[in-house]
Order: sequence, then C-alpha cells, then structure tokens
Amino acid sequence: MNEQIITSESFASFEDYYRNGQLSHFVQEHRRGGSFQVAMMLLEQEAGEFVDPPIDEFGITAILSDVCCADLNFGDGWAGKKNYYRGCVGPQPALRDCGFRILDDHKLLAVTVPNQIVTEQLNRSDIRNDPFEPMYGRFAHSTRQLYLMNAIWEAMESGGPANNLLIDGLFAALLGFMLKGDDQRLFARVPDIENRQLAKVIDYIEAH
Repeated sequence: MNEQIITSESFASFEDYYRNGQLSHFVQEHRRGGSFQVAMMLLEQEAGEFVDPPIDEFGITAILSDVCCADLNFGDGWAGKKNYYRGCVGPQPALRDCGFRILDDHKLLAVTVPNQIVTEQLNRSDIRNDPFEPMYGRFAHSTRQLYLMNAIWEAMESGGPANNLLIDGLFAALLGFMLKGDDQRLFARVPDIENRQLAKVIDYIEAH
C-alpha cells in the first residue's frame, strides 16, 4: 500500500488542507475576512498524531480546551510532553513541517495569513528576519491574544467593510502583542477621572 505524500504543493492553504486533506473528518468551521487574506479555523479533534505540511502561510493557534497534553516538533525535534491550558497561544512557521502528538481530545482556534503579508507588515515596522523564531513550538498563556483572536472570529461572522477594517487592525494588534508580550504598560491608565464609578469600571477592564 502506497502512503500518500503530502507536500506544500498538494494544498493551496491550511484551510484547503483541513477541509480536503487527512484531517477533513474532524469537526471544523472556517471563516475569512479583511484585506490581509486572514483565514480562521475552529477545530475539534480527537487525540492523535498529526503533521501540518509546509504551506506558505504563517499561523497562530490558541488552545480552547481546559487542558491538552501534547508533544510538539516544529523542525527542531520533539520537545517532550507538556500540558497546555485554555488561553495558551503560539505561532506556527510557514514552509515547515510541524508535528503534533496530542494525548487528549482538544479544541483549537487558529488564524492563518499568507507569509508574504506578515513579512510586509513586519517590514513596515522595520522588523527584519523572523522575530517569531524563538517562539515556534512554544505556547504561552495570553488572555489578551486569545481575546483578539476571538474578536477577529466574531468580526468575520458579521462581515462588511467596517468589520474588514476591524479585522486588519485586530490582526496587526495580535502580531504586536505576540512580539511585545502582555505588557501592562501598553494600556495607559486614564488619570484623574472624576466619575468614581467610571474609574472602577476602567480598573475592572484593566484587571481582566
């Protein structure tokens, strides 16, 4: 029996791969929007070993399951089993085989963009090479990054010109937060608010 060989030429995008490739039997929902060719997938998968082929798209994945034990290989060998929790977010490189050995049934939210689009966005900010390289194969907990991904997902559901503009801005913010980290200083506190009730609301937003 000949084993099917999956190459980057076999599929036009990760959306194409998940819809029509070896993982097509899993529960999944797909959306698109914005001018950056942003695509998103909501995936529900059983435990197992998977390989994403080297497609020319940059991806960001968020864990939606309460806990997910997995071993990852993003080109530098298997890292060893580790527990990941809801809100863990990590980038995935373009044009690289990425392996996943996942011990639990799991739910994921993923966003993918043509690698050229990401490169152009980074170059406009004078960011060269690949600043995400140290992050590949690693997932860090980030409530804000998960919030941005959920906001993109919801904007895609509504559609329309205003939401397309919003999707572009949210995706750029997602890249920025991933590079900067969840630095509290990025959100400036509003000073000297006379309305104490409003001040409490702002304090609650910043805390959560």
